[in-house]
Amino acid sequence: MLFWRDMLLVGSCVNLAAGFVVLMLIAKGVALSLAVAMHFLLFPYNLFLTMAVWRSPEGTRVTKSVAVLWLVFFTLV
Repeated sequence: MLFWRDMLLVGSCVNLAAGFVVLMLIAKGVALSLAVAMHFLLFPYNLFLTMAVWRSPEGTRVTKSVAVLWLVFFTLV
């Protein structure tokens, strides 16, 4: 439940919405440093979700690997 709903569904939607807002700010001409700071505002939340999946007793090697890839993807994109 944590992996599928909280991380992949809700976490991905939140990150995509925040990414869209950051792109809109860049298009409006806001300082790039502010846009980058806003992009990394969700990093603690993403790290929390990844660590929660890692500590989950139901976690398998596949879910843990996907959680790390998810973290890397949404940190870089």
